[in-house]
Order: sequence, then C-alpha cells, then structure tokens
Amino acid sequence: MTNLSLRCVCVAGLFGASLLATAQNNKWKFDYIAIEAGAYFPTSGLVRDRFGSTIGRIGISPIMVRRTPDWRPSFELGYMGAKGKGDRFAVFPFTIGVQKSFGDPDGQTAPFVRAGVGLAYFDYDIAKGTDPVATAGRATGPIVKGKKLGAVTSFEAGIMSGDRFRASVRYYLMPKQSGIDFSGVLLSASWGVFRM
Repeated sequence: MTNLSLRCVCVAGLFGASLLATAQNNKWKFDYIAIEAGAYFPTSGLVRDRFGSTIGRIGISPIMVRRTPDWRPSFELGYMGAKGKGDRFAVFPFTIGVQKSFGDPDGQTAPFVRAGVGLAYFDYDIAKGTDPVATAGRATGPIVKGKKLGAVTSFEAGIMSGDRFRASVRYYLMPKQSGIDFSGVLLSASWGVFRM
C-alpha cells in the first residue's frame, strides 16, 4: 500500500468512525435499498488495455427520502469485473461512510456528497506483459494472480431526485494489488426497489 493510499484510508476511517460513533440509532433508518448500475472507468493503463476503458458495475445502496442537513451514516456494496483473452478480475467493494444532502429538504431534487471507507475483495489473474497484441490469445509476460482483501476509500457526489432515484460520480481509491491499480471513477444510477 502506498503512503498516500494509507493516509487516505486512515483519514476517511477516522472521520467516518468519529461521525458514526456520535450518530443516533434512528439515523440508520433508510427508506429504500436501491439497485445500482453504472460504468466504471479504471485509472490503470494496464487494466484498460486488458479489459477496455469502460467496465460494468452493479451494487446496492440505501436511499433516504427524508433529506436532512445532518451527516447520515450509509453503506454500499458493489461488484465490478471483466474477463477476456485469459485475463480476468473482480472487485467487490464494501464501504461504510457518511452522507450529507444540500438545498431544500422538501425539494424534489437535492445534491449530496458521501465519503466512505471499507474493504474490497480482489480476485484477479492478469498478464502484465507489455505486448498484448503480439498473439491472438493472452498477452506475454509475467502473470499475477490473487484472491485477497484490501482497503478501499470512496468519495462521491451526485443528486437525489424524487423518492427513489439517485445519480452520482464516485472515485474509488484502492491500494495496488500485485502492482496493479484497480482504482477508478464510477458513473452510476440507483433506483430504490426494496422499501424498508
């Protein structure tokens, strides 16, 4: 883990833990659990070369209809992954964090921000060679494999509209796994499906 990643994880963890420690139980009340779908844009050139610049992502997260100016606890669980030409990867991030909305709490649309910290499960088998087009199959070079847990930090901004819809942009900061950086930007939309 790089020093920058470690610092970001520690700061977000301390910030989230201090706010969660002071939160009352009723702040954990969610109105809906939402299904989330989106496009993930990895920052690593190697990941983009192997799997493309856009990778699908699905997940679940809570949606709160009653918007307040207070920081509220939240969580998210997701999956992003791809495979092709013998290479594959899957990342399952789970973060717990805090969320704050702005503007009129009774308005139809409200912007929000969120920060979270947690763990991600990484499962990957990727050739790190520099010549992926040399053959019709897998790239040449060393192959790295792993199934492990690692830290993840997320920063998000977006809008909530109506009772069930949310759209956002989120950045995931993850430490390198076997020299591969799975960090990236997520554009997503969520729809509240399960009423709480």
